Amino acid sequence: MEEGKSDIKLRLYSEQDIDKIIDLLKPNWTYLQSPEGVRYWKWLYTGYKGGKAIVFVADHRGKIVGHYAMLPMKMRYGNSTILGGKSEGSAIDRDYRGNVAERFCPQEKEFWIFGSLIDLLWREATSSHVSLIWGFPNATSVNPHVRAGYSLHRMKVHSLVMPFNVRGTIDWYYSRAPLKGSVRRAFLSFMRGYCRLRMKRKALDRNKSATTDVGFRRISQEDLDGRLERFLEAYHNENRQITIERDSNYIRWRFMDNPVVPHRVYVSERNGEYTSLVVVDTPIKDGEIAVNIVDIVARKGFDDDLKGLLCDIAIKLRNEKAACIRVWFNDCRQSKLYIKTLRRIGFVGLPTSLIGRKQNFLFKYLGSSLDRRFGEDPENWYITEAFKEGTY
Repeated sequence: MEEGKSDIKLRLYSEQDIDKIIDLLKPNWTYLQSPEGVRYWKWLYTGYKGGKAIVFVADHRGKIVGHYAMLPMKMRYGNSTILGGKSEGSAIDRDYRGNVAERFCPQEKEFWIFGSLIDLLWREATSSHVSLIWGFPNATSVNPHVRAGYSLHRMKVHSLVMPFNVRGTIDWYYSRAPLKGSVRRAFLSFMRGYCRLRMKRKALDRNKSATTDVGFRRISQEDLDGRLERFLEAYHNENRQITIERDSNYIRWRFMDNPVVPHRVYVSERNGEYTSLVVVDTPIKDGEIAVNIVDIVARKGFDDDLKGLLCDIAIKLRNEKAACIRVWFNDCRQSKLYIKTLRRIGFVGLPTSLIGRKQNFLFKYLGSSLDRRFGEDPENWYITEAFKEGTY
């Protein structure tokens, strides 16, 4: 598929475009600034075996000046499966932003490269039977997405942290707080004291042996077998919220084969069957680990198994000198159940007014058996950090 206005061509990418795409993207995606940038791009856009990514570019006389893509994601709500996708990699060269009709196609009144790329992607996605596209735009790209036709929701999120090192926790948690100078120093000092008061070290150790007939362990690719598939299928059938279909292909690609951010996948196991699954990443900043819980899924009726697994993971990470463990969810019934368990073992909420309590969430319904009003309500989704691309 290719469309053109003047000598700017909008088309699907080819293998020969990858270096030029990376040149366009890397100012805003630091992982692409690595010598491994090509490998990282291919992992993200071509590595998932559960579907084919759709990648469009704007080509001006051999220069890639625009990029917009969709990462395929199988989606579940109860026992129903649909094909969805995450909008990703939106970028327009600075000299080609806005209405460029006057400069590049004066025969037109308007020519917005970004909106045109989105329109092409929607058409290609529809022909590929994609039912919905969603994403997390940054502040700069919100308005162009909405202008192109996306619905925007300011999605409420719950953010919790288990602090082990107070100074490290606060520095990580509020690193992007929009404060400077003495005001920032005073605020961080106050928050360290507040965090120290909220720490509940004993809660974690008290719950260490919450269950005695359940095993907790980190799994490898050899464990992506029938046990995992049975667990995940049962989990999906028990929950009505729209969420990513977590299967062996997805877990292998998104977590275990992730070349950018290291991840670990842990499970609780009872009588040879998995009952809960927790994924963490372990990024390092200034020599200090601050762990994110990237994903949590658990069978109904096995709350104590999940609590025991979370305790086991937290104790391991505390012994590895992690500064803290952080987690966020959107606001829905499923996340509230997990939040209760997290609070029981010592996770706490810290004031978030300076870092945001809402997440920009885009949604475009392309047509499916999914009820439109149900799908467009963010509270009918279960969203964790696993929904993001895993590159930071």
